[in-house]
Amino acid sequence: MRVEEYGMRSAIICFLFAGAAVLWAADKSLPLEEFSNDTVDITGHLILGQDNVAQALGVTSLPKAAENLVLVRVTFRPVVDKPVPVSIDDFTLLSNKDGQRSLAFEPTEVAGDSELVLKQITSKQGGLLAEAGVPQWGSMAGIGATPAAVNVGSKMVTKKDAQDESFVSVLKRQILPEKPTTKPVTGFLYFEIDGKVKPKDLTMIYKGQGDKLEMRFAP
Repeated sequence: MRVEEYGMRSAIICFLFAGAAVLWAADKSLPLEEFSNDTVDITGHLILGQDNVAQALGVTSLPKAAENLVLVRVTFRPVVDKPVPVSIDDFTLLSNKDGQRSLAFEPTEVAGDSELVLKQITSKQGGLLAEAGVPQWGSMAGIGATPAAVNVGSKMVTKKDAQDESFVSVLKRQILPEKPTTKPVTGFLYFEIDGKVKPKDLTMIYKGQGDKLEMRFAP
């Protein structure tokens, strides 16, 4: 009986070690770190890679302009009795690999500059080419039919206008709430880092209430 009992205990211990190894491996995919000062305690989950970012946001894929998006899921917890203001402007992500620095982005600022959008407006006339649905961009000598008059208007649109509104809405819903709070609040911070980086390459800096804090993500 003692031999069997010993064997059973060994099997249980091996199972527990195996389970711990699986959990540790899962933690590596979403590194977890925590830092605090006399005013706040901040926990952050780093999320890298387009597939992981899309999954975390609950979308099937990322717009092309957001391919360099990096997420940090932050829990912001005051450790004082009075309300502590939360601002995404207090957070910066630093790449120790090449010195890139990214401030936290508003949802409408994520990925990209203003874009030039052309709008084509055609009249109903224009002969056979127009009836066939072929765009006409001006007069062509030697062709009997009179081409349709075409106006091309252009305008500069902001980053907000240029992006898919449904994606922006997803970002707005999940961003870290900006408001004074006495209770823990949780949400995403949106950063952009070009190129491939690993968790160990990144540091998140907080310059808000209390002393400056630096979060280094584990490999």
